[in-house]
Amino acid sequence: MIAAAEILPENLPEAWKGEACTGLSIASALSIKAGKNLPWKTIKDVISGALHARFLQIAEDPSPWPCDFPSAQLAKFMVTMTADRGGAGYGPSVGGEGGTKLLVASSDLGPSEVQDLGDIVPELLEIKAKVNAPIRFQVRIEFGDGKTLPSQTAANELNGILQKVKEGFQLR
Repeated sequence: MIAAAEILPENLPEAWKGEACTGLSIASALSIKAGKNLPWKTIKDVISGALHARFLQIAEDPSPWPCDFPSAQLAKFMVTMTADRGGAGYGPSVGGEGGTKLLVASSDLGPSEVQDLGDIVPELLEIKAKVNAPIRFQVRIEFGDGKTLPSQTAANELNGILQKVKEGFQLR
């Protein structure tokens, strides 16, 4: 599994030409980085994850996404978020008619920062209620160094803890 952020320009510059890239350029660059040809399903999942996380948006309409490998050169993407990925930015939702405008904040957080976020949730909910706008939290937990897969025992232990938060919340 490859993290969605791995295909952003700062992590995979060889896939990007200016402000845009294609599904094929991402597939080629990731395969070169891995030292082997990666399956299209793996690449497609990474791109879909980046779209879902709103790191990327589809650059041209209509663009064939999702698509099969032969159409990957026609699927064009561009970065949605601000350059540092820690700020807010407007971006269309994935799918749907015409897209929806959302403000999105994204950042890597350490354990103490997650606790700090938990502490400010009541303040965020006050603003949500005041302006009558929905607010959603999406949490992604990455376990491992990206080189060696953690043991199944450790993954099961973490999954047991995550299940206490929400049914189905687990490492995959």
